[in-house]
Amino acid sequence: MSLAVAAPLATWSDFAYSMGPNGRTLDYLRDNSYDPDRFGVMKPSIMNGLYFQGLVSGRISPPGVLPAADMTGWLGIMDQGEPYQNNIAASGMLSEVTTYHSSYYIDHSEKPAPLLIAQGFTDDIFPVDESLRFYNRTMAQYPNADIGMIFGDFGHQRGQNKPADGAPVFVLQDQWIDYYLDGVGSKPDNNVIARTEVCPSSSPSAGPFTASDWASLAPGEITVEGGSADQTIEPDGGSGDVADAFSVLVSNACASPSGDKEPGTANFDSAAAPAGGFTLLGSPTVVADFEGGGNNSAIAARLVDVAPGGTKQLVARQIYRPDASGYQVFQLHPGAWKFEEGHIARLELLPKDGSGPAAPGNLTNYSRPSNLQQPITVHDLVFRLPVIENPGDLGGLVKSPAPKILPDDRGPVDLAPGYSSSETMADWVASRPQTPPPAGVEMLTVKGPAKAKGKKLRVPVSCAADAGSCAASRIIVQEYRKGKKSGSGPVLAMKGGVTVDPGETDKVSLHLNGKARKALNRKGSKKLRAEVTLSGTAGESVTKIKIKRSGKGK
Repeated sequence: MSLAVAAPLATWSDFAYSMGPNGRTLDYLRDNSYDPDRFGVMKPSIMNGLYFQGLVSGRISPPGVLPAADMTGWLGIMDQGEPYQNNIAASGMLSEVTTYHSSYYIDHSEKPAPLLIAQGFTDDIFPVDESLRFYNRTMAQYPNADIGMIFGDFGHQRGQNKPADGAPVFVLQDQWIDYYLDGVGSKPDNNVIARTEVCPSSSPSAGPFTASDWASLAPGEITVEGGSADQTIEPDGGSGDVADAFSVLVSNACASPSGDKEPGTANFDSAAAPAGGFTLLGSPTVVADFEGGGNNSAIAARLVDVAPGGTKQLVARQIYRPDASGYQVFQLHPGAWKFEEGHIARLELLPKDGSGPAAPGNLTNYSRPSNLQQPITVHDLVFRLPVIENPGDLGGLVKSPAPKILPDDRGPVDLAPGYSSSETMADWVASRPQTPPPAGVEMLTVKGPAKAKGKKLRVPVSCAADAGSCAASRIIVQEYRKGKKSGSGPVLAMKGGVTVDPGETDKVSLHLNGKARKALNRKGSKKLRAEVTLSGTAGESVTKIKIKRSGKGK
């Protein structure tokens, strides 16, 4: 049996990511496989809603009877929550769901049949990046594949599903099926088409906006700098009233609660939109130094439109499982929305997206509160908005898209088709501005070898006893290769905001990325030569050290 053509609508490519996202899908990368080391965050209202529907229809297997479809057991694992590390049941569930219940992980050694993929920007169950994950890898592997995509304000909740938005989808589906199945009509274009979300629901959506690929859909970018002051995401932060207004099952796409900043959250505002406004079309990107969250905290991110009248409208959201510390990059699910003149684009970072506790059967929370949530300090944040306006528009506010930041917390990565400019996270960190230090502020120094165990690296960092204080610094650890230029080796670990009191030496803990663990494990090596760069307002230093391994890296 073979397929002549397919036209999937509002579906998934990675079911594990749809139900328990870790926030690590980036729309500019070729491959976005689920990282089993960073188990995601449950979407309880969605998972429980689907489960209860299955119970009513009699389609749920009794617990433990069918291991390959143990919905009750899987729901129990997610309800139990953190920690997921070394949880055999959770690992087994993830393996089952990705291997046998997700199109992204099936054999892709042959070019797929022609595909027209339709997905909704306001679909909180299966967002647009479910399409992009499959699209990016397929087009990289098979550049001549026939794939088109059409996006709009439709699909599952919160989609408005306006008839005027659905009609073009159905017409295009008919064209693809008529041509590839029956040979009727002309060959459809392999374009990407998008229409925006608009409120109230009686207003027509803007568009269509059309491009030859996803990367070309938004030619411009607006960058928002978060400022020099650190902000903290408190474990109990957020407003229950706002969370309920933005709930998946009981709200709607045009909900407009109070635009006040929610207590215990981190907020980053753009300038008010100038005359003519601007239109977001794509995935908002966040890059920042996150500190203090440990390995089991979560960040619920929202992009909202704050109106001059004092209300806000949800534009895009995401749930991110951050690393314990350091500079990190993630994206919100793609959105399509016009920020009118005078409106503000605000990035909100919360510990959870919901009003209720972490309890079984919850039908209101978009994200489950973590059992082990810690305060998270946000430092040096920047967020980028892809827009339909061209570089130079709006008095120069719109720029050309900046190089894509390649994450350093996974193996080697490649850009998806259509993208050509990138920089490493280390390059990004090195490019960030520094302010002159106050008098008496000294540099931190590295003392002695570092020690690696499992996924952790401990580097001894000192502050001189006669220093008034030592500047908070970024620490970047790179492999040192004899005969190569200093600073050219692969980044093994990094962390920002490192502080040590005068006269003290602290063993600073960093997360070893995949490259580091591979380097430490190769050929049974017990030691690895490295260089440590410390940079802060007091200057920069580079120190060569040895990393001693204890046990085997995971």
